[in-house]
Amino acid sequence: MLENNFWRYAVFGAFLTTLSFSCKSPTGPRTSYNVQLSAQDVGCTEVWLKIGFADSPNGGDFAINRVPQTGSSNGTTVISGHFSGKDTTVVDDNVQANKTYNYIAYRMVNGRPSEQSQTLQVRTMDTTSNNWTFQTFTFGGSQSSVLNDVAIINDTLAYAVGEVYGYDSTGQVDQQPYGIAKWDGRSWSLIRLLDNAGYPLTPIRGIFVVSPNDIWLAAGSVYHWDGISSQAQLSFSRLTLSDPNATIEKLWGTSSSSLYGIGNAGTIIWYNGTVWQKLTSGTTTGINDVWGVGNSPVYCAVSNPFDPNEDKRILRITGGNKVDTIKWIGRHVNSVWTPDGTHLYACGDGVFENDGSGWKKMVTGASIGTSSIRGNANNDIVVVGGYGFIAHWNGASFRIYPPAMDVIYTSVAITGNLIVAVGTTGAKAVVTIGRR
Repeated sequence: MLENNFWRYAVFGAFLTTLSFSCKSPTGPRTSYNVQLSAQDVGCTEVWLKIGFADSPNGGDFAINRVPQTGSSNGTTVISGHFSGKDTTVVDDNVQANKTYNYIAYRMVNGRPSEQSQTLQVRTMDTTSNNWTFQTFTFGGSQSSVLNDVAIINDTLAYAVGEVYGYDSTGQVDQQPYGIAKWDGRSWSLIRLLDNAGYPLTPIRGIFVVSPNDIWLAAGSVYHWDGISSQAQLSFSRLTLSDPNATIEKLWGTSSSSLYGIGNAGTIIWYNGTVWQKLTSGTTTGINDVWGVGNSPVYCAVSNPFDPNEDKRILRITGGNKVDTIKWIGRHVNSVWTPDGTHLYACGDGVFENDGSGWKKMVTGASIGTSSIRGNANNDIVVVGGYGFIAHWNGASFRIYPPAMDVIYTSVAITGNLIVAVGTTGAKAVVTIGRR
């Protein structure tokens, strides 16, 4: 029997939202491996907790207490409710950065705790520095030039791809454009890469780097480049697609034997290291971006910002080639990024986060018209867009940097303490490098 004063209600209702209780009595709820509690994800101001009952596939009532120290059962309930099924994930969003918290989960029976989990200790992430300094480079200018995508390999090697027109040695407009800009850690150099037929490979719209000598390029079709020679090899031809409007615009993968290409007309293709396979996307709207992590699901951003009547959705690819649609809020979406395959970020008509409890907007105002989002972790994310928009999320807040109003950023990459954003300004291609 529990003591009469064992449980003290702070808020009454169908489920308790705030409560305190003591478990010093030997008649309190027993510690049981049936009540399982784990941390699914940890941010600076949020902790995602997974609770389940090992002996019940149908769930039940639960409460999760935050306790003052490991081994203590005193504390305050921060989350309570009911779940159906094997388990559920809930969020404690009332925590501070770089702090240690201890949790105990309880199985509730008739409003009282009957069993409890072992104590779970979690330390929240610290915020990262928002102190970035930026340097901008421009290329071309004889005709409209643009850089469409970028990949950082390390601090002394990065590639930006697009179409850059300059001048020849006589000062005349050079009709042979460059497709690649290469960063060596100090300066940029332009590379005129040729296709199989010997023509300049431009415009290149997407790049995925496996290693410095294993580089994949999207230019309507898909090309493979060794990073050294002046010619890239055709790997997949868009002419094999049944829709004449279908193209490959962006690439992502885990290796050269698991690679995805996405593009216009709802096109998704998958390479298993031997052959390319077209996947059924369920849409004819252009797919703007693709991203995944390891063997977790791969996500694709679908929308046409110039036509509000076309699809606005986020696709999910599982098992290599199975495509479905996840819940989305019906806004234009240009880019999607995930650090772990479950915690999602997206941008386009705003910047949004889905921590498992649904989509919520992260930034207002100037974030409308954002084009690309990438990160190192939940506390280290960069977003770029039109009107020179660059913003960094440190886990607790965004810092928006003074914009270069005449720049349109198309893509961004971040690795460690290096950001590279690419785009266009007037008739010139532009690269902005951020260092922290």
